[in-house]
Amino acid sequence: MAQEYFAINTSSKTGIFALTTGVFETIAEIAISESDAAVLGDTAPFRRSVTCKLSEDKMVISAEVKVKYGLNVTAVCEDLQQRIYSAILHMSDIKADAVEIKVIGFVF
Repeated sequence: MAQEYFAINTSSKTGIFALTTGVFETIAEIAISESDAAVLGDTAPFRRSVTCKLSEDKMVISAEVKVKYGLNVTAVCEDLQQRIYSAILHMSDIKADAVEIKVIGFVF
């Protein structure tokens, strides 16, 4: 399996550094875990609730979550999208092109 990465040129001409997709997945997982309204979907071994895809220099983050019962699903998903986008932008100075949230269940 090929390792996907996002290459960034530095302005000081010292070279290029690259961040793997796993870095962005971890940032998104942390952003979701900081929310009180939702939890990560499936935490089974060898199963990722958050995935990052890179194609043609476009980054798409997909996350599967369970929303706490009684909350507005649309508002929770919009909040999670904003949290993930802001966290990735703040930590890496890279803008995600799309943040997809898939609700797979509820937490009672």
